[in-house]
Amino acid sequence: MTKVVLLSKKTALAGDLKRRLKEDAGVVCDIFEYRPEVVEHITKFQTDGLIMIDLDTSRDIALILKGVAFSLNPDATKVIILSEDLSRAAESFEEFESMHIKILSLHESIETIVKEINVHLSEEIKQDLVKEGKEAAKLEKPATTNGSAVTMNMEFLKVFVDASKDVVAQMSGDSSISHGSPVFLSKMEELPDIAIRSRIEIISEHFKGSFFISFPKESYLGFIEIVLGERMDSIDEENKDFILELANIVYGQSKRILNSSGFELDMKFPEYYDNVIESSSPVFVIPYVTNFGPFYIKVAPNLL
Repeated sequence: MTKVVLLSKKTALAGDLKRRLKEDAGVVCDIFEYRPEVVEHITKFQTDGLIMIDLDTSRDIALILKGVAFSLNPDATKVIILSEDLSRAAESFEEFESMHIKILSLHESIETIVKEINVHLSEEIKQDLVKEGKEAAKLEKPATTNGSAVTMNMEFLKVFVDASKDVVAQMSGDSSISHGSPVFLSKMEELPDIAIRSRIEIISEHFKGSFFISFPKESYLGFIEIVLGERMDSIDEENKDFILELANIVYGQSKRILNSSGFELDMKFPEYYDNVIESSSPVFVIPYVTNFGPFYIKVAPNLL
């Protein structure tokens, strides 16, 4: 069964398209009106296609298509764009030309649109899927659950360290990103001036605690400028959700790797965290160096 996600505020058209796709080709379609909902969905659920109707902001386009790279089906997700202005749509998607994108005119009949969507969704993708590195990234499941707490934390830490680097590097295009060695938060001589921080609680048989992504102000705004192509002078209601979407993608990628090794992490939603990070167990901090400034991740066992 083919499953697609549809993003549109044209509710009547979206509903009609959903019904016809189901009737004509058995395509199951979930409809969303807002970008964060789509990014969250494609990073948590298997998706074969993404349909966007008359999306006119480059910010939404960039975030959604960068999110596809971290979906459960990144190499095979088909993207269909329905637009009133084909030339403008084509320009918006130039940097994503390597993806499986088809642009259709909203001036076509609904019958033609449904037919073209079905053709695109059924097209075979002829490419070699790169498997090297993916298998190596998988962890071996610990033989027992009562082993060294530090060893267990370090296994979790490695997955989140790698995922954070990969996600930020791909979203920003900065292949030079590097990170330092893990340090204890309590041993840091100088604490960074954090302006915004997201948190995800992790609860499983093997680990309980919290994962954080933290940014100083200039780093956060610099990262947003690179990804969205828009310079902002302050962190406000318009851009603060970006850190939640970032945490959501990092956690989704980490969860897939850990769950493939039996860790059984649940679906979780990120939240803002403004409190001081304190835990009864050592809190691990990993600093990252990027072209747009530093950022940090932290793993805090037993902090829930």
